[in-house]
Amino acid sequence: MPDRTRMLYKIEEGMKVYDNTDDEIGKVEFVHFSEANGDGHPVAAAPPEQPTRSDVVGFMRKMFGADNLPRELRERLLMHGFIRMDSARLFGSDRYVMFDQIAKVDAKGVHLGVTDTDNLLKA
Repeated sequence: MPDRTRMLYKIEEGMKVYDNTDDEIGKVEFVHFSEANGDGHPVAAAPPEQPTRSDVVGFMRKMFGADNLPRELRERLLMHGFIRMDSARLFGSDRYVMFDQIAKVDAKGVHLGVTDTDNLLKA
């Protein structure tokens, strides 16, 4: 198993999320692991609590709720995996973080490779 995949396995709901200056910007609200990357190789196994394909509508509601994301963007997130981050800012929007925006995961939390949370997709 590649090191990056091992790192992604460590992400759990409730973990703190930090930008690349080590400022806390939120917490993990939801994690979705992709089933494969672009070349068909597994990235991370889907957690057991994720629904089967027969419950796709309920699954989509849980992940995206009333978000007004374009269909293409939702499909990209589902294909590549993401975390939904509950913003720590008083009036901040929740954000979607793609796995390639994550620099590392450690005991402290999830550390992103971005400073400006405006570069993250708004939920």
